[in-house]
Amino acid sequence: MRAGQVRMRLRIGALCALTLLALLVPQEADAQEIRRKFKDRVHVVQPKPVLQKGRFEVSPRIGFSFNDSLYQSIKAGAAANFHITERIYVGGVFDWYNFGGALGGQTEAFGAAQNQTGTQPDVPVMNYYGGLQFGFVPIFGKFSIFGSGIVYYDIAAQVGLGWADSASLQSASSGGLAGSIGIASHIFVTEWMSVNFEVGDTLYFAPVGGTSTLSHMVAASVGLGFYLPTSVKRTAEGSKEGDK
Repeated sequence: MRAGQVRMRLRIGALCALTLLALLVPQEADAQEIRRKFKDRVHVVQPKPVLQKGRFEVSPRIGFSFNDSLYQSIKAGAAANFHITERIYVGGVFDWYNFGGALGGQTEAFGAAQNQTGTQPDVPVMNYYGGLQFGFVPIFGKFSIFGSGIVYYDIAAQVGLGWADSASLQSASSGGLAGSIGIASHIFVTEWMSVNFEVGDTLYFAPVGGTSTLSHMVAASVGLGFYLPTSVKRTAEGSKEGDK
């Protein structure tokens, strides 16, 4: 290879390197300026409005069952929980279902089945349920409402053990042990209140067809959570005093 060609290639390589350097230096300078401006600003993090650890929560609620196509139950009740930590709570729950036919009852599908078969189907009917429950909160989150504010929420898994009194359309009522499993969520509104949603499945024994039959009822409910004490003192880091 001739010496002139070598020198020409070296010049071209040097020119390319200088051009690339000229492009990179302003970009790095711009990045440093952006980082400097970010550090100079005060960034405000909105604290979670409700701190639960060490507080009692009383939550009245109403709901309805939706797993039985022949019979729908309406419930009204309440739960009372003590939050051991921000993620763990224990408490009790009581729900009433028997409103004497004024709320809930046989569905249109029940009437259609009765007309087709000429007989009255026998379905389980819950009267009331009460028991203890344990909850664990694996998910905390937040979302924005049309850019006007931040709303915080959590999602909990809970299990329970209690007593259910039930009957059927053709059998008298009887009681027995029952269990429950479900998913619950808080949407925090103020320091002392939340809007609660829950979907749960209650397993119980009902006297269907004259025999004790394992039944289950899936119900959804909505209610309000009220926290006691109504206010807590926060530390500089935004946590409740005494959490550390």
